[in-house]
Amino acid sequence: SARSAHSLALFKVNYQTGAVVLAQPLDRESMSEHMLTVLVRDQGTPAKRNYARVQICVADANDHAPEWTGGVVQGRVLESATVGTSVVTVLASDKDHGDNAKLTYSIISGNVGNAFSLDPVLGTVRLARSLDLTSLAEYMLVVRAVDGGDPPLTASLPVHIMVVMADNAPPRFLQREVAAELYEGEPPGTVVKHLEARSTSSLLFEIIRGNVDNRFSINPSTGIVTTNWPLDYETVRIYNLSVTATNMAGAKAVCQVIVHVLDRNDNPPHFLETNYFGSVAEDAMIGSLVLTNSSAPLVISAQDLDSQVNALLQYDIVEPAARRMFHIDSTTGAIRTVMSLDYETMPVIKFGVRVTDLGQPRMSSETTAQVKISVLDVNDCPPVFTHSEYNASVLLPTYKNVAIAQVNATDGDSRGLTALKYSIVSGNEDGIYRIVENTGAIIVRDTARGARSAPHRIRVAVTDGKYTSHAHVNIKWERSSDSGLVFQRPIYQGSVLENSTKPLTVAVVNVLGSQLNEHLVFSILNPSPLFKIGRTSGAVSTTGLRFDRETQDHYQLIVQARSEEFGDAVRIAQVPVNITVLDINDNCPMFVNLPYYAVVSIDAQKGDVITKVHAVDLDSGENGEVRYELMKGHGELFRVCRKTGEISLKQPLDSHNKDYTLSIAAYDGGQSPCSTEVSVTVKVVDRSMPVFDKQFYSVSTPEDVPLH
Repeated sequence: SARSAHSLALFKVNYQTGAVVLAQPLDRESMSEHMLTVLVRDQGTPAKRNYARVQICVADANDHAPEWTGGVVQGRVLESATVGTSVVTVLASDKDHGDNAKLTYSIISGNVGNAFSLDPVLGTVRLARSLDLTSLAEYMLVVRAVDGGDPPLTASLPVHIMVVMADNAPPRFLQREVAAELYEGEPPGTVVKHLEARSTSSLLFEIIRGNVDNRFSINPSTGIVTTNWPLDYETVRIYNLSVTATNMAGAKAVCQVIVHVLDRNDNPPHFLETNYFGSVAEDAMIGSLVLTNSSAPLVISAQDLDSQVNALLQYDIVEPAARRMFHIDSTTGAIRTVMSLDYETMPVIKFGVRVTDLGQPRMSSETTAQVKISVLDVNDCPPVFTHSEYNASVLLPTYKNVAIAQVNATDGDSRGLTALKYSIVSGNEDGIYRIVENTGAIIVRDTARGARSAPHRIRVAVTDGKYTSHAHVNIKWERSSDSGLVFQRPIYQGSVLENSTKPLTVAVVNVLGSQLNEHLVFSILNPSPLFKIGRTSGAVSTTGLRFDRETQDHYQLIVQARSEEFGDAVRIAQVPVNITVLDINDNCPMFVNLPYYAVVSIDAQKGDVITKVHAVDLDSGENGEVRYELMKGHGELFRVCRKTGEISLKQPLDSHNKDYTLSIAAYDGGQSPCSTEVSVTVKVVDRSMPVFDKQFYSVSTPEDVPLH
């Protein structure tokens, strides 16, 4: 039997051994003690029996976790609360016994910045540090209760704590400084930022500073900042707005709003210049840079008002043909060759360059840059004669310096690079001919020797300084038969003033013996750039080039009249035309042997020549006659001879170690005389100083005089 019927169901007794065993699991929390009465009897008759009382105490096992007395705990704490302020208290219980029911409290999560502490025994949550509503307005703590069992059992509880403002607290922005980014070009009304502030009363938001050009507005109730106008990155990139929030009591808080305008690819690139010029030698290696006139690399430059990737530029050559010759660095704009160039084929290359940015969408320049590259000529082409063989005839009688043939050569290189020079290399051992170096005209130098030794075959050469080519000239001499043509005079005379540049006729030649309607052609056999002749008129005239008598005062032209209209016979006649260049007074006298310095002894007598000045005038006749005159400086002591320039004493000198300076003028004899002055220094010395007997000494010596 048992004190409690419940206990009878929990235990049973082995009838043989008397062992009390469990029939069902025990639960200390339902019944911690069981009182049993056990019967024992024998097998006799009558059976004897006895009773024993059994007390069973149920020991506690940690089989119950702590249990919280309520659900989620809500708490509020003022932002201005002091450290140690009690916020909430949590409470849990445990059905176990002893240490298994002893509970310990702790915060396991959500305690940002260790803002709160928890009493491990009492379960009181207290403020551990000052709070800042703008940093964090609510805390979601998780609190745990742990019993003392082994192993321990736990239970967790969420604790929601709100940080609230005091009724008299000023408003406060959640962030004192906020940043926002907005692409340029967004339409008006675009939201920039939503500003939030804490207050116990309603707030009024206002932008007080930094609103350049009134680009922004703020909703006074909600604090939403929007644009009034599209923003432009290229104009203003950063706005610094000061925004206030004012509560009903008039208290204010200030927030700085930094608005970063983001670039949008809304500007096409543009070239810094419209035209670019460069050059490269035709023998430049592949990959050579094209250079400017200052020898700097030719760089095509453009600019984009956008920024970052929107301002990164890429250059391209437009024409496919030009891309086969040149490559432009897509990043720097420098141009290089990609093939060998040839001046003779293409001396100038023109093409366009396009620039595109790397933004999205990509934008290209509205115009292309025009590039002109000059291929610099290199002397890589030899000169070539127009014929390999030339034939010329000299009709006798003829005159010295007559041009009998003309050889011509061409050079594929540019004229400025190669000046062709002609020469006779063989066949002219007697010096009968000469060739004009720069024109190729072959001139007769010795008519008598040429007539005796004809015919001749001479070899001529032309060179550009690097390459040389050759040709042959066959020259035959023949005496012309009496053609019946004769000039009216055996010689013609003409004259022209030097410095004259006006074309004028200096002589007209006439031919006798011509037939009716016979066509005569006049030519100058020894041409000069200063003269020309009318092909049918025979009028010899100047070409307008300037004459200088001091360079050459006389010209002889050989004029030929020729007719081939009567059969095979060539009818010709030749006559010399002598042209004299008349002098004008265009040169002033020039003193020679400068400077003039004379030393004279104090013993010199009246009439002694102390020195001599000499001037020359390049003009002729009276224009070149020079006379001298003492212009200033001690005319009472010195005189100068008008014809010879000798300076002599007019009277003895009475002081020594004294210098005299004379100014002597030299005049020519022109109608409008031209003069030049010179200074002459005369130094008077005493008797002890040696003085040369003469001022000038002259001697001649042969060039082969032996050395001693």
